[in-house]
Amino acid sequence: MFKNKLLKHTGIYTISNLVAAAIPFFLLPFLTVHLSPEAYAKVDIFYIFIQFLIPFIGLNSHSAIIRLYFDSKEKGDFSSYVYNSILITFLTTILTVFLVLLSIKSLENFLSLPYSWILYAIPTTFALNIAQIILAIWQTKNKSINFGLFRISRSLIEILISIILVGSYSMDWEGRTLGQFLSYMLFLIIAFYFIYKEVGIGKYNKIHFIEIVKYGTPLILHVLGAIIMTYSDRFFIKNMVDLKQVGYYSVGYQIGMIIYFLQNSFNQAWTPWLYSKLKSFNKEVKTQIEKYITYYFISIFFIAFFLWIITPFIFKIFISEQFQPSIQFVPWIVFGFAFNGMYKMFAGFLFFTKSTTTISFITLATALINIILNYFFINTFGAKGAAIASTVSFMFQFILTWLVSRKYYQINWLKIW
Repeated sequence: MFKNKLLKHTGIYTISNLVAAAIPFFLLPFLTVHLSPEAYAKVDIFYIFIQFLIPFIGLNSHSAIIRLYFDSKEKGDFSSYVYNSILITFLTTILTVFLVLLSIKSLENFLSLPYSWILYAIPTTFALNIAQIILAIWQTKNKSINFGLFRISRSLIEILISIILVGSYSMDWEGRTLGQFLSYMLFLIIAFYFIYKEVGIGKYNKIHFIEIVKYGTPLILHVLGAIIMTYSDRFFIKNMVDLKQVGYYSVGYQIGMIIYFLQNSFNQAWTPWLYSKLKSFNKEVKTQIEKYITYYFISIFFIAFFLWIITPFIFKIFISEQFQPSIQFVPWIVFGFAFNGMYKMFAGFLFFTKSTTTISFITLATALINIILNYFFINTFGAKGAAIASTVSFMFQFILTWLVSRKYYQINWLKIW
């Protein structure tokens, strides 16, 4: 496998992503002992608020870096792109502080968080975006080991601080969120060090600044659409069925996300590889891309089918008896994320052509369909309807993205020979 660079980096990304995701998972037994359900909910709300702020702070500049890296090779100005990305992140952070302060009372009521923690979320998001920049740099340069070590180390430090604050100092939910805040502040410094080491110090460039803004701003709608698709199903189940079914659904969703971690890891290796090939696109490259996509589609569905088959054994060994009803959601979530992985293969062509407005339109259209399907499917099938709605929505997103991408690249993805 390691003779093939694409598979090599996919393997490293997969291992690092799984380890980074597993560390917080193993913290769950500790947190559920020390935190009440209400306290744990506040930890979750703090996390969701950060996810909401991410596209506004930085304007998705880390995504722009991955794409513009392949232009800067010719211009020799990659450090300028990075510098202007950091500048945009800094300026949007200041703007966000003012906007949050203007609406602090409304946010307190809506989020059920103290205003101080609402403000803590802003520098945490800033640090997260700077970390995404160095990760994007390593991703474009195929330094997957650096990528993995950074992610795993940050997760370890975050969990260690959280355990100390919650366990030793009895800080309740504040200890968990403060652990996240402090670890991100520490790795903000580390990220700046590695950015300087990798690209040096750039300078302000009006053209590059505008180019990054034009690329990243339309992606705000794309990210918001993805957030709606991620969280709306729980909202519908809670209000149309009951909270107990939300718990069942969440456990089933976690098992199904195994496919997400695998396909997302492949995509992290696939994106820079695809961009490098599209820079010199010809008949030979086209054939190579078609073969990889076809093999990938076959593989992801085989893995999804295999996970579906072994799901009863996973539940029997790892999941307690009271959560056995969760098994009904797994097949739909598994194949939904398989379609999501297929979508990412063709989304790469749109990102390369800088068609970020088109991508945002597709995501918003998919999110709207997901909301409509949630309502009707849950009415018909109960909580399982949410899982079915997710699968159908991801399939729609894949098909629509594939059809739109044909405007730029005629990829015959069933071509093996």
